[in-house]
This record gives sequence, C-alpha cells and structure tokens, in this order.
Amino acid sequence: MSIFESYEKKISELKQFNELLDSINFMHPEKKYLEMIINTELLEYQRRLESLSLGKLSYRCSFCNGFIKEIGIPIIVGDLTLCNFCKISISQVMTTNKAEEEWGLFKGAIKQDCRPGGALQIYKDAGLVFKSGKFWQIHRKVMLQHYGEPKDIIKSYDLLKG
Repeated sequence: MSIFESYEKKISELKQFNELLDSINFMHPEKKYLEMIINTELLEYQRRLESLSLGKLSYRCSFCNGFIKEIGIPIIVGDLTLCNFCKISISQVMTTNKAEEEWGLFKGAIKQDCRPGGALQIYKDAGLVFKSGKFWQIHRKVMLQHYGEPKDIIKSYDLLKG
C-alpha cells in the first residue's frame, strides 16, 4: 500500500467514525472531546495528503526513513533514495588513514587510540568510531573535538617555501 493509499484510507476511517459520533444523540463530555480529537487528526491527514499531492514530501530517505522535505528530486540511485542530511552525514565519516593524513598525525596514531580503553573509547561506545571489516572509521566531529583542527599541509609547505 502506498503512502497516498494509506492516508486516504485513514481519512476515510476518520470520516466514518466522525459520522458515527454525529449519529449519537445524547450529549456527553467525552463525545465532544472525541470529536475534537478526530477532527484534528482528520485535518492533519488531509494536510499531509495535500502536501504529498503537491510533490513536497513524496520521497522517503532509505537511511533515516524520514520524508524528504527539500524541494526538487533527491539523490536516487537504483532503489536507494538519500536526503541531504544523510548525504552530508555519510561524507563526514572517513578511514583513520585519511584522517591521519588530513590532520597531519603519524601513521597508526588513531588506531592506537582505538584500542580497548584507549583515548577514543567513549566515541567507540557512542558509535562515532567503529571498525568496518579491517578498517577503522571515524567521524569528522570526533577528529575536530579530540585532535583539533586539521593541519593544512599545503599552507604549511607554502609558508616554509616562501
């Protein structure tokens, strides 16, 4: 069932329930409360369906499973749909070799900190440093927080040269 069909079905069910409540003749405080809740939910589903129909939220990200709110066509490769947030998040993860090169650290420095009980243990526990196969992966935010700003090797070379 598509998202459109599920919203249309929910709208239909809410309308039927609303009609059922209208057919009840006696007044009860709970009845007014239920009518208010149903009408609010009905309006929300109608608003969502209208947004989908206008093409504003017609895609869902394969990673975060959220609706893509950006206007235009998102990144689509085969069955994979990617929102901008997930695209940016993925690009923030790098191998320790790349991070060591970018930060000007000696080879193996980050791997050393990845050992059990090492300096990066809290980040490992949070899933910001992890092993994928035989390679350690590290998030850019961890590098910035733990090691500071990356070293601009080219700028350093230019200063020494000139």
